[in-house]
Amino acid sequence: MGASDRYGWDREFLPAKVDFAEANGRGTRGIRYWWTLSTGAVYETRYRVTWDKWRHRFLRVTDDGIIVDITAEEVPAWLSGDSASTC
Repeated sequence: MGASDRYGWDREFLPAKVDFAEANGRGTRGIRYWWTLSTGAVYETRYRVTWDKWRHRFLRVTDDGIIVDITAEEVPAWLSGDSASTC
């Protein structure tokens, strides 16, 4: 991620791994998506939580492999390496 005049952040979209094992017959519920994330990067996510509601989050991965939420206001510091902490 970096700055973009059009979208606020210049982004790359990671391909998802998809698991239909618990999906219903129509594929409208129970589908699981996941991604492999790396430390040292900031991730922006947007995903459906119900048929008409979406959730939007910014994430990073600690050196211990723990995924943590960060605020939109914290994103520039993490991208520039100026954050006070790396854990």
